[in-house]
Amino acid sequence: MVRRAAALGVVALAMFAAGCARPGAATTGTGPPEAAVTRDLPARALVEPVDPLNPRTGPDAAEIGRTYPFDLYTHCGIEYAPFGGKTWRAITPLPEPRAKPGENGITVYSGYTAGTMTLVDASTARFVVDLRYTDVAESVVDFEISDRPAPGCK
Repeated sequence: MVRRAAALGVVALAMFAAGCARPGAATTGTGPPEAAVTRDLPARALVEPVDPLNPRTGPDAAEIGRTYPFDLYTHCGIEYAPFGGKTWRAITPLPEPRAKPGENGITVYSGYTAGTMTLVDASTARFVVDLRYTDVAESVVDFEISDRPAPGCK
């Protein structure tokens, strides 16, 4: 049973590394096609855990193509993100992710999800979840600029 679980984990990791973690990703009509958007972007995030007293929010003005450690506020789901001086809205909003237990077996959740944010182009940003801390169905979330500010939690 342990070997089978380990084998399944290796297969899942290989699929993730090969870029199969987000099949059929949506694109916006304003940005380049998905093939152009995914080129040269990291497929996985490896960052320090969230410090809830000092969440990483990225710079006031992000550079296109540069990846920043980023703690996305996900308490009410993954829908809006303030990044690079703009408000972004997920192209496909997702439910609130689940935190994984730490090495001590205790699950700690601050409302933030650790990962990275990349300004793909002038109208697209991409958040990649660090899967070591969070259990999500989709580990890559594409955002487009929002024409309105993020509403509060519902």
